[in-house]
Amino acid sequence: MSASVTIERRSLRYPGTGAQALANEVYLLAARGVAQVLGRHPIVRSVYLRRGAAAGEVRFGRSDIDLTIILHDGCASSEGARQLYALNRAVRRLRTVFPWLGECEVYVADELAVWAEVESYRMTLEANTAVILSGDAVTYPQQPISRRQAAYRTVFWFEKYLPIALRAHHGANLTKFAIEAWMTASLAVGRADRVRLTRAETLAAWYADPVPWAPPGPHDPVDIFWRAMAAMTAEVHAALLSPVEQPKRLVVHPLVLPPSGLHKTLLVGTAEQLSAELGRMPVDAMVFTPEALALYLEFMNPALHAWLPASLLPAGIAAPSIEAWREALIRWSCPVLARNPGFGTRGISRGPSILRYADRASRTLEGRRPAKVELEDLAMEPPPSLRTYFLRDYPGTYALAMATQRRLGLG
Repeated sequence: MSASVTIERRSLRYPGTGAQALANEVYLLAARGVAQVLGRHPIVRSVYLRRGAAAGEVRFGRSDIDLTIILHDGCASSEGARQLYALNRAVRRLRTVFPWLGECEVYVADELAVWAEVESYRMTLEANTAVILSGDAVTYPQQPISRRQAAYRTVFWFEKYLPIALRAHHGANLTKFAIEAWMTASLAVGRADRVRLTRAETLAAWYADPVPWAPPGPHDPVDIFWRAMAAMTAEVHAALLSPVEQPKRLVVHPLVLPPSGLHKTLLVGTAEQLSAELGRMPVDAMVFTPEALALYLEFMNPALHAWLPASLLPAGIAAPSIEAWREALIRWSCPVLARNPGFGTRGISRGPSILRYADRASRTLEGRRPAKVELEDLAMEPPPSLRTYFLRDYPGTYALAMATQRRLGLG
């Protein structure tokens, strides 16, 4: 059953003690100052703090201040786009003088219900830890975290974040990913019946029940983190999907990843085979055990299945379900992607391209798997600047997102 949480909290739920409390308070004060600047824009309804800084887990000088900005409306008109660009420019100027300012996600309140459906784990964390910094309180819809949603968040890290952190030997990020993956894997397999709201609380629960892999320490070799992530995805796979065959040798395959169109090198092998490759992964690598790849195709990116030669798919990996496609298309058509350039990303970003993909794929869904979308058909010259994107392209991109969501039965 869905519920709603009105975020009226103006102080940290977990303020901490000692040096941690001081770091948390410094970040909160800085976030309030940033929010006051952004809140002066007439299109802004409210600004709130989220993620680690909101959960009271600041690492002084290393953590970012991540914000969510709620708008009064979608800025669909040319005047709305002009005001949205002015807000975008303010965010980028603030980043130049205040590098702690991280991701700023920009929503209309009505969009939160859709995002809660396909990001229920993350939205549960935000609804229960977020802090209002300026403007009106926000009513946050909450959806139960299904096993499918928990599986999605377990394999989420494999597309981008995990390979980068493994290659960089970044123990702090690997620790964060592993802790969240243990929490979501525990929800997916029924080991946990509630979300722990902080990494510290989750880690304590993991130490108390070190299954299927004991918690790695931040200074452990990257191989230990890789094996922990592989063990957790194997556990979730065993609970939710049919068995898959283990490859006899490592598979390496270059591809263009739908729906983003990014060039990647896919590596598929056993945990042991891939462990030997971690030190020499290409910069564009995506690394999967067969179990992790099966989870990724069913719960995160069903579009990739049609782009992989059958000879590369381990036996037992089925074509993604209709439910997999609907969940993915809802994520890929969320209007927040139209506003993502310059807010959630530093440049133009792939958000508009992903929206075009979702539009095309959704037209042929209708109770069956959509036809394969040729990525070259979606290729467009990127706008030369963020100004051009917002003032020329944003209204049409936003309209495309809304039309696609209506086609999917939303709104």
